[in-house]
Amino acid sequence: MKKTAAAVTLLLTCSAVAAGQHARAAGRGATPARPSAAHSAKAYVRVEEAERVLDRALLAQGGLALALVTTRVMRGQVALSDSPLPGTFEVYEKGLSQSMLVVNIPGAGQLIAANDGSKLWQQTPWGLRAGMDYGRGGALARAADGKGGFKWRKAFSSLSLKGRAVVDGHETVVLAATTPEGYSFDSYYDVETGLARKHEFSRPAGVKEDERLKSLHFDSYATVDGVKVAVLVRQVYAKYTLTFRVTEVKHNVPVMDALFEKPTEK
Repeated sequence: MKKTAAAVTLLLTCSAVAAGQHARAAGRGATPARPSAAHSAKAYVRVEEAERVLDRALLAQGGLALALVTTRVMRGQVALSDSPLPGTFEVYEKGLSQSMLVVNIPGAGQLIAANDGSKLWQQTPWGLRAGMDYGRGGALARAADGKGGFKWRKAFSSLSLKGRAVVDGHETVVLAATTPEGYSFDSYYDVETGLARKHEFSRPAGVKEDERLKSLHFDSYATVDGVKVAVLVRQVYAKYTLTFRVTEVKHNVPVMDALFEKPTEK
């Protein structure tokens, strides 16, 4: 496996958010037009509709059972479409903002992408790199209202209901969103189950076409401790596809905060 392919492909979270920096920087200095009262009212309704879809998605994932999950550890196998050698991966999550993806690839070594709750960092066999400031740690953390609920409009600079589409034979409702970092994407939620089926990402400025993440597919879910967990996930890039198959999920196991801290550079 090529170094560049492994580094770009496996560090999904860091690459996606870092790409948003380019889009935000490109838009600086522009003065938005002031919307009319009628336009503002329609936009407000679209946001409310989108928020209801996201609320339903949380309920579909488990509702109260999901709220009781404080930590999650997942393990499994990862396959690259143009490589005959499968690798392994581990995911560690704590609270709404701390996460780590560890991928072990034969012949390439170990790759890590982590969020310590405020910043992203990456570590590969070719070096350690700090990521951008990520505020309170992600969409869920930004949306949390402190009372056990979520105000989704706080997590995005724009959010609206876009329409409907069919994804892999499933009818879905489509949401369009842009993060405060300027990263835009469409999310597809199953009309029948409420669960996410796909996220489709725009191409940010400064990111080469053959390096960008095009879409993220949730092909299969399993129920663990009353919670729906995506256990077959595909990351689709311009030239290759990564497939993650989860074989083990554990909830509410001890996970130390120190795990997410960026290592000291040597």
